[in-house]
Amino acid sequence: MKTRAICITIGLCLAWNSTANAGKNRPTLEQWQLDLIYNPGESMLEREAAGLVFIYDGLLESTVEQILDEKFDRIEHMVFTRVKKTDPTGDELVFDDGCD
Repeated sequence: MKTRAICITIGLCLAWNSTANAGKNRPTLEQWQLDLIYNPGESMLEREAAGLVFIYDGLLESTVEQILDEKFDRIEHMVFTRVKKTDPTGDELVFDDGCD
């Protein structure tokens, strides 16, 4: 059951990401994910209580650290992938991979 919930979550993220820029009034994927974290609906909390693990993708490292501190009671239902490294001020670091 948990594997199915994770697969569904990944599918939702991928679908959202591919259509996020289709309409100008749509929130970005990051805004949508942060809304799920900070303003979970009753159905989201019920799903988490039933074992849902939600995969959050592409958030800033400083944002993830803040989430881990502020939403400690829910982090067992969160997985963070492709976290973007940040400097001490919280700004995203851009790495030069050496490719031209």
